[in-house]
Amino acid sequence: MQQPKISILIPTYNYARFIGQALQSLLRQDCTDFEVIISDDASTDGTEAVVRQHIGHDPRFIFHRHTTNLGMVANWNWCLAQAKGEYVQYLFGDDFFISPATLSTLAKALDAHPRATLAVSARRTADEHDMLGRRMLDLGKGGLYSGQAVIWHCLTHGENKVGEPSVVMFRRAYADQGFDPHYKQLVDLALWLRLCQQGELVFIDTPLCAFRVHGLQQSAVNAQNKSTRLELYELFRSYLPSSSHAVASPLLRLSYRTGVYRIMYQLRKDGLSAPPIMAAHQYLARLLPRPWYWIAACHYRLQRIQANFRRILDK
Repeated sequence: MQQPKISILIPTYNYARFIGQALQSLLRQDCTDFEVIISDDASTDGTEAVVRQHIGHDPRFIFHRHTTNLGMVANWNWCLAQAKGEYVQYLFGDDFFISPATLSTLAKALDAHPRATLAVSARRTADEHDMLGRRMLDLGKGGLYSGQAVIWHCLTHGENKVGEPSVVMFRRAYADQGFDPHYKQLVDLALWLRLCQQGELVFIDTPLCAFRVHGLQQSAVNAQNKSTRLELYELFRSYLPSSSHAVASPLLRLSYRTGVYRIMYQLRKDGLSAPPIMAAHQYLARLLPRPWYWIAACHYRLQRIQANFRRILDK
């Protein structure tokens, strides 16, 4: 086939009970100019049989089953290395599109904004029984955002405000390095920040994808590993200035200091006995002298109250 507009990448492992819904949501799309690369990471639950039942002999679909397990990040990167499309869209085996216009909407957003390196939609959560949950609009209003503003928003709030890979379409030309295997929990955010360094982000505030939440997903497993808490610190140190004095706006200086406090707070919750965590905490403490420590602490608690209130409104 000719070079497709979009490469749909589906890395999967033991999601036989979910992947049929993911594929059906893809087959219902009003956009058809795509290729689909499905990478089964040596599943043991009959994933291949379910996939072949749904894709039939459609030439747009390529199915590959690895004989040994690559691991999550390596499987994501294997998919990306096979992609030929101008745009890349991941669809995890346990997620699904909730609109037939998901692909066309995101692609049109990138077409309309040549300087944008990624287009992102709002999303909804889904449980193991396909029930849709709350809406998630972490970036707020729809529109065009500068990449630096998104980087700042994510790192000062200590969260992936962009979203999971299933809600992001990006330009393949800007992601040639793929996902950084150094990261485990924030591996997707690390790539989004790198893309934001190179351009702008388009946000669509209509939920177009469902992100499934269940105990067996890799992110839930990784969250139990305290070493992943250092990843936010590493991203903060890599992408933001090493001193609030480099920030002109007083409000941004406050958000910077609150971000520093947030990471310190999380590290303390994990305990400071491990040398890497202790070193990170000491570095951050030098960025937050008193009385700014107490001001940032109060601002952090206020932000948590506001975030909880927004979650209630979004349900």
